[in-house]
Amino acid sequence: MAPPLAAPCEWTSGAHGGRIRVGVVGSQFMRHTVSRYFNELIGGLDPARFEVSVWHGGIRDAQTEALAARVHAFTYAPGDPLELAAAIRAARLDVLIHTEIGLDPRSQVIAALRLAPLQCALYGHPVGTGLPTIDCFLSGEAIEPADGDAHYRERLIRLPGLGARPRAPATPGDASGFAGAAGDAPLLLCLQYPVKLVPSFDAVMAAIVERTGARIGLFSREPALMRRFRARIDAVFAARGLDAGRHLVELPVQSYADYLAGVAAAPLVLDTPGFSGGGTSLDALGLGTPVVAFDGAMARGRQTAGMLRQLELDALIAADEAAYVDTAVALCRDGERRRELADRIAGRSRRLFDDEAPQRGFAAFLERESAGAG
Repeated sequence: MAPPLAAPCEWTSGAHGGRIRVGVVGSQFMRHTVSRYFNELIGGLDPARFEVSVWHGGIRDAQTEALAARVHAFTYAPGDPLELAAAIRAARLDVLIHTEIGLDPRSQVIAALRLAPLQCALYGHPVGTGLPTIDCFLSGEAIEPADGDAHYRERLIRLPGLGARPRAPATPGDASGFAGAAGDAPLLLCLQYPVKLVPSFDAVMAAIVERTGARIGLFSREPALMRRFRARIDAVFAARGLDAGRHLVELPVQSYADYLAGVAAAPLVLDTPGFSGGGTSLDALGLGTPVVAFDGAMARGRQTAGMLRQLELDALIAADEAAYVDTAVALCRDGERRRELADRIAGRSRRLFDDEAPQRGFAAFLERESAGAG
């Protein structure tokens, strides 16, 4: 059944004439970090130059419908991946863009087939695919290291800036749900999903607490996962003579607006090593809250650092764990410096959300590369 979908395309890009036919397939075009990064990039393609068709395999919401209204064709396709693949191939595209290969198991099936002369991956899942059927990996100049080409089987394309057109955070709601969590100590926030908190970061958080007396707020979404995480990190705190029950605060899930209000009120956000914040860092920086980040070796650990570079706030990017702790401690102790940073972030945050260069770079790539594919 699948061999015809794996065979080379019998057409070449541009053979039909007219607008460039761009297909986009994914499962996260609803409210999600992927849609936040890329819905505008996709919907912003000039309809006079591009005929954009989207296939969506996830749930539908207002973000989904907003994208559907801006493209040539939008198909809700949550079913069999081979049926979806056949429909995509039948569209005789010039180029097919995958937004997040790996987040949905079906995406691996579709990406392993040859459905267009040129097939590319955006960094909604910021790791290389390893698939010979994916020709290019589209990332951002601001988040790729100098040796980034060696990290991908695909040909790495560095689009300008973040390589995306992120959506700014919404209007904050009510922060009262955070008030009791702080007590008489600063409440720093670590916004990442606990599964992204690698063991080495436990000692970093403990060192910050040891030197400042701060509390660290973590969002608890899965009780079983949080229990395993707490068993691990509590032991690290105890080894330093710290009471994790006092210094680690499990914050309940809140509405997005109220969550944003808490982030806006926080003195500092602690980003994570290895797999950095995406949407969470856009929230913090979009609200003017300083974020301390690591400079990772690969793109998945450099998203927040890339945002800070766009804002010319390299001083918040730590080269190692010691520098990270020193930076966080200094900011905890210096309210005037935090206020100064908050003002600078607020004054520059539109650089993250209003930058047209990634859009122009994306369109130029599609025109240039689709003309030579096939």
